[in-house]
Amino acid sequence: MAALRRRFRRAGTGLLAGVGPLGFAAAEAGWRHGEPWRQELLQVLRRNRDRLQEAVAAMPGLSMTHVEATCLGWIDTREAGLEDPAAFFEAAGVGLSPGTQFGGESRSGDGFVRFNFGCSLDMLETGIERMQAALTTR
Repeated sequence: MAALRRRFRRAGTGLLAGVGPLGFAAAEAGWRHGEPWRQELLQVLRRNRDRLQEAVAAMPGLSMTHVEATCLGWIDTREAGLEDPAAFFEAAGVGLSPGTQFGGESRSGDGFVRFNFGCSLDMLETGIERMQAALTTR
């Protein structure tokens, strides 16, 4: 235990202001006992990613880049001709992040939205249904 704490402190030198005893205990518990939870989480995220990607591919004018290392779907809406895609979907009850927040000065995020699929399957399905309805009824 003492050796692990020394390694933990050494790794955080210059990065962390300090770790309290509860934080250390939580980190230790995660490393020692968290692998089953992590594996289940990865399965849920992969399932949600695949479901979102399948749904987006079926929506007119939308496409999604395949995601491998995050829980954020990068959806291209440019073919759908939406002036402000984040506002359009927000009005339909889906809070997506506007791509312009992530495109820098070049505004390379115009026409894109980010969908956080790190959520329950029910919430994911509700978001997908609302997006489909909004595109169908416009």
